[in-house]
Amino acid sequence: MSKHLMGMNPLEFNTLPPELADNSFEMELANASDGRSTDAQHDEYILKAVRELKKRGKAQGYRNLFVPGTPFGIDKCPKHKAFFDATKDYRQIMFRAGNRTGKSVAGAFLTTLFAVQDYPDWWEGKVLRGPLSLWACGKTVQITRDTVQKEMLGPMGQIGTGMLPLDRIKKIWSRAGSPGSVDTVEIWNDYQDVTLIGFKSYDQGTDSFVGTAKHGIWEDEEPTSDVHNECLFRTATTGGIIYNTVTPISGLTEYIAAFDRGAAHLAGAQTIVNINDE
Repeated sequence: MSKHLMGMNPLEFNTLPPELADNSFEMELANASDGRSTDAQHDEYILKAVRELKKRGKAQGYRNLFVPGTPFGIDKCPKHKAFFDATKDYRQIMFRAGNRTGKSVAGAFLTTLFAVQDYPDWWEGKVLRGPLSLWACGKTVQITRDTVQKEMLGPMGQIGTGMLPLDRIKKIWSRAGSPGSVDTVEIWNDYQDVTLIGFKSYDQGTDSFVGTAKHGIWEDEEPTSDVHNECLFRTATTGGIIYNTVTPISGLTEYIAAFDRGAAHLAGAQTIVNINDE
C-alpha cells in the first residue's frame, strides 16, 4: 500500500470476496418458511426481508444500469455503447456531450466494470482482469467529491448506493482536510482480488499525479494539458486506458483542440472547426 495512506484511519466494511459472501440472510428466510419458527419470528423475518430487499435494491449500482430491454437499456443508448466499445481499440477516448446527457454515468459505469470485473453479456469493450489500480478525477477536491465520488459511492452518508455496490466495497480511506471526501477505496473484484480506486483532482497539480502506474484513469471534465500528459505516463507501462467525459463549456481550449485534431470521430461525432487551421 502506498506510504501516504498509512497515516489515515480507514472505514472498513464487513464484506467478503464475492465467492465467499455470507448467505445467512437467505438461510434465515428459508427457516422462516419451513415451519420451524413461531408466528412472531415469522413476522420478524418478513419485516427483515422487506428492509433487506429495499436496501439491496438501492445498493445494486452498476447491475441495474444499461440492462437490455429496459427503458434505458444499452440497446437504447447507442452513444454510450460506442463509448464503451471504443475502449477495446483506443488508449484515449473522449465522450464529449452536453450537460445531463449521462456522460458522467458512463464514466462511472466504465470505472466500476474495470474495478469489479463483472462484465455484462453485451460487453464488447476493453476487459481488464486482476488486482488493478485506477484513478477517478475531477476539477477540484470539492467537485470531485460532489460529482465523481457521488456517482461512484453514493451521496455522503449513503455509501454503497452509487455505481459501486455495497457488497463490493472493502475499505475506504478518507481525505484529510476535506470533510466527506474519499482518498482511496478498496474494491473486491470477481477474482477475490482487490482493486484500488484513487480519487484525484486537477487542482492538486501535476506533482500529485506522478510516480505510480495505473491501469485506467477516468478524467471527468477537462483536465489541464499537464495533468493529462502525466496521466499518459502513468498508463504507459500497463497498457492502460484514459477516458474523458467532458462538456466543453470553456469553448475550444488547447486541450480540446489537440485531442480533436488527432482523434477518430465515432458514432456520428463531428470534428471541431478550428479557425487557426483554415
